[in-house]
Amino acid sequence: MRVPFLDLQVFKYAGYTPAMLLTGLSYSGLIIATVLLPLFYQRIFNFSPLVSGLLMVPAAIFLSQLNPRAGQMLNKIGLKN
Repeated sequence: MRVPFLDLQVFKYAGYTPAMLLTGLSYSGLIIATVLLPLFYQRIFNFSPLVSGLLMVPAAIFLSQLNPRAGQMLNKIGLKN
C-alpha cells in the first residue's frame, strides 16, 4: 500500500519497543490493582464492597498527586534519546 494504515517505522527507534512493553506492564498492574485487589479484600478478608472500595481511595489520591509531578519532571528533564 502506498499509504499504510499502520506505520511500522516507529519500531526502528530504540526506545519505542521497551516503552511499549513498559506501558503494557503498567496497564496490567493497574488492572490488577483496581479490579482484583478489591475482590481479594472481599473474598479473603470478608470485607463488604464498600469497605474494599474505600481501601482503594488512598492509592487513588496518591496517584492523583503523583501524575502532575511526573509531568513536571518530564518537562524539566525532557526525553532522552
